[in-house]
Amino acid sequence: MQKSNIWRMPFGYAPTFIILAGFILVGFALEFAVGGTGFPKPIAPINFFLIGFYLTILTALYFVKPLKDLFRWFSSITMAVSSVIAYVVLIAVAGFVPQGMSGDQLLHRIGFTHMISSWPYVISFIFVTTSLYSTIIKKSIKFKVRNVGFLLSHIGFFIILFFGTMSSGHLETYNVELFIDSPEHQGFYFDKLRAGETPQLPDQDFIRRKVDLPFSLRMSRFEIDNYPSEILFYDSDGFPVKTKIKKEAGFVSEGKKFHFQDWEITVDKYLESATPRKEDYIPYDMDCDHPAFLSAAYLKAKNIQTNEEQEGWVTCGNTREHTPELSRMLMRLKYFFPPTYLDIGDISVSIGQPGKKRFASYITMTNLEGKKTEKIVEVNKPFKYKNWYLYQTDCRYRLLHAESTDPLRVSTLQAVSDPWLKFVYIGFFLLLAGSIHMIWSIRKFPKEVK
Repeated sequence: MQKSNIWRMPFGYAPTFIILAGFILVGFALEFAVGGTGFPKPIAPINFFLIGFYLTILTALYFVKPLKDLFRWFSSITMAVSSVIAYVVLIAVAGFVPQGMSGDQLLHRIGFTHMISSWPYVISFIFVTTSLYSTIIKKSIKFKVRNVGFLLSHIGFFIILFFGTMSSGHLETYNVELFIDSPEHQGFYFDKLRAGETPQLPDQDFIRRKVDLPFSLRMSRFEIDNYPSEILFYDSDGFPVKTKIKKEAGFVSEGKKFHFQDWEITVDKYLESATPRKEDYIPYDMDCDHPAFLSAAYLKAKNIQTNEEQEGWVTCGNTREHTPELSRMLMRLKYFFPPTYLDIGDISVSIGQPGKKRFASYITMTNLEGKKTEKIVEVNKPFKYKNWYLYQTDCRYRLLHAESTDPLRVSTLQAVSDPWLKFVYIGFFLLLAGSIHMIWSIRKFPKEVK
């Protein structure tokens, strides 16, 4: 009996996996040959030409008779399953191997540390999108109403993958630092050092580069809301004591009572922002991220077994992590205070640093035509301008020079431009619509849908 030829088109699973593995190995070899620099990002108008050329060639495959077998292979379930498995394996590598590392390590040279932009990833991506597009062409030409959901979901998935990846050449992400009433029209990003460039800090591999933005920003006001402090307990060695007390005590507030071991603790006074005097603390208007900020609470503790009583002020202190410049400023002004505690038996009690609940920048955007737009930018509430999105990402204080005694508020926004994002949203909408239609069609065509 004559054996069948597994290399006859359209290929089965074994030859398909072999071919895919071969192409991906070639991708790793290319990545190694270029020194781990990754696949060059296509930019306009090159990406438009690549899209048009790619889609035209794939469409023509269906109508060119000698290439019919090749088209059937690309549109087969065998290719779909095999290409998706290869694609998912490379995505998994990106999930397990830390991304963004640099150097001459082997993992970096073959693309494992920047998998999403590497040659093997691009090759596997091309196989997945080719399989998707070939299936779409095949089902579109042989159109049936019951296949509408199938087509919509495949078209949506194709748009998400294809246009999402092609948009990488247009994606721009910059940081913008704003001071009160100081306009800024430049963004910055961190890039690798080039030959002849001097790093800002010793042993630093990156340098800060500036770019002009198509608008200017002015911050008129900044708001920050804080969470109240939490009660913290420490043992005799100064280590935090693990306890479920937070469920009972929660956030600190005046008049609150709670129990810890044999002690009943009462919060007599609480100052979210305070400044010390000789024997007590008074309110002081200061944000929780200001270098001189500290919270204070007056606690009263009574042992319900022995009737022993303890009371006093506790603070979170302002000796938390600061830049060296800010720390030196606080010490120079003699405003550098460590946390204070109240001893109750073998345990010490204090309060923690209040967390940031909300912070927002009140900005005025001026575009190139001189039109002004006022907007509040806060976390999870970005400002959209044409293809640009402005996100609130950070806020902190900074000294303009080493001898300054007046740190200034700096609000950091992230400006992101992704003109192709709208196509990705369309893809998600089509994928959802296709899934809903397929569920509906199972009931509408119960005998026709397998």
